[in-house]
Amino acid sequence: MRDFYSDFNLFAVSANAKETALNTPQTLDTTLPVDKGNVINIMPRREDNRDMLTGKEEPDELYAKGQTSEGPMEVSKAMAQHLAIGYGFALGNVSSVAAGTGKKHTITKAATGPLPLTAGQRLGANAAKRRFASIFIDSLTASFERDGFAKLSLGLKGTGMVDENVTEETVSALNDTTTITVATAVHDDDVDSIHGIFATEDTGEEVDVTVVSVDGTDITIVALGGDGLSNLDYRVVYVPTEPAWCTFPSRIIEPPLKVANMVAKLNAKWDGSVITGGHDIATELKSIEHTLTRGIEPIFSPGGTGDYADLVQWAALEQKLAINREFRDYLVQQHLKNNDYLVIQVKLVGPEYEAGYAYEFELIFPKVGILAAPISVDGRIVAEAGDLQVLEDSTYGSVQATVQNKVAAYAA
Repeated sequence: MRDFYSDFNLFAVSANAKETALNTPQTLDTTLPVDKGNVINIMPRREDNRDMLTGKEEPDELYAKGQTSEGPMEVSKAMAQHLAIGYGFALGNVSSVAAGTGKKHTITKAATGPLPLTAGQRLGANAAKRRFASIFIDSLTASFERDGFAKLSLGLKGTGMVDENVTEETVSALNDTTTITVATAVHDDDVDSIHGIFATEDTGEEVDVTVVSVDGTDITIVALGGDGLSNLDYRVVYVPTEPAWCTFPSRIIEPPLKVANMVAKLNAKWDGSVITGGHDIATELKSIEHTLTRGIEPIFSPGGTGDYADLVQWAALEQKLAINREFRDYLVQQHLKNNDYLVIQVKLVGPEYEAGYAYEFELIFPKVGILAAPISVDGRIVAEAGDLQVLEDSTYGSVQATVQNKVAAYAA
């Protein structure tokens, strides 16, 4: 019996290397621990003929216009590797240097834009597998809430180029046959690899065919009871011998990053390599959230296949920060009043992977303006919600993310 329980789903990506060209799948090298609800879906593009004269009140035909792909990647216990993948592919420029036996990855915005990755999913233990080429990070939200783990939420959009381990084949055979022979050997000679066989009767209707056993390309079935004088079309939906991409890579074990181990600084000084000074936001901090949007648009242009997008464009990068804290001082209000520009640092340090080197994640925003900071009451506490705009500094850009872990490279 095919296993369709979500506990056994797997989610893998090409973390270490970017795709060499659009719609050119890269090797899946990392299986990621993500939340169970994450599923990338094929998004069919369909139009009916309701705007055409057909002599009918309602549409009577549906036209296929190819497909794209779309889905979330939600991580409620984010690790250094999740944040490296999210920021690395969303921003597009990653450089790595040694950090003990590990690496420190510095991530900045590339002039050439975001990078595509390849994603793979196993649904259930053996229900289906899919590989999605050219997945882009359309949106990213990194959240750091008091007494919790770092959280990461990615909105993914792709061209719609998809490989699947399930295929369909039509075989012509006698109406009383007990053997159907397909073109490619059935995966593992397993009856569960046959998702269904359907015979089209002379009268036009499809009927289910019962599968008995499998041996290579031969599928033994229960005969339909025909006279053996004519052929029927048997539509076989099955998993053939799986290609290499269907073997999912190993999972990298890392500790999730705890917000209790976070340092946040307001109005620090940044010289491109070192943060100095600044006001520590500590016990009063309730949460910090960083969002960025890329406005990914898959496009079906002339000269493409028409089955999936062959061009991807994006809008200007937009970034926001939200800082929620207890209203213990007037500092943010005064910065708002003065219309000051601030340097903001957020840094999380996890356990050491070797002496002197820890799992780390850091965000530095060289130029931030405050849009609003409304004061409210949260239970017995006077609270303040800072709505901040991330701006692009002429020297240091808009954001730098740094990740330290034991992975050799990201988006290389």
